[in-house]
Amino acid sequence: GWIDVPQDGIWCFELTSDDGSELFIEGIRIISNDGSHGPVTATGSIPLQKGLHSFKLHYFDDTGDQELSWAWKKEGEPTFRPIPIDKLYYR
Repeated sequence: GWIDVPQDGIWCFELTSDDGSELFIEGIRIISNDGSHGPVTATGSIPLQKGLHSFKLHYFDDTGDQELSWAWKKEGEPTFRPIPIDKLYYR
């Protein structure tokens, strides 16, 4: 899919999953939260210009519970927030 970044800057992403997950933006792995585990949060950042950027979000579930969420913030902001649905596109 694509993510619509609202302004230039360094963007930080947070990925929480039970079990493994990975986030790629523009083909670059930003977060690797791989393996069989309970809910674990991992973060990563990347400089991005305003506009659309390709992303891939890989996830697998092994046993037990299922959980997957991701959030973002611009560097310098105090807290992560959910990515608005109107900022995500797919084909």
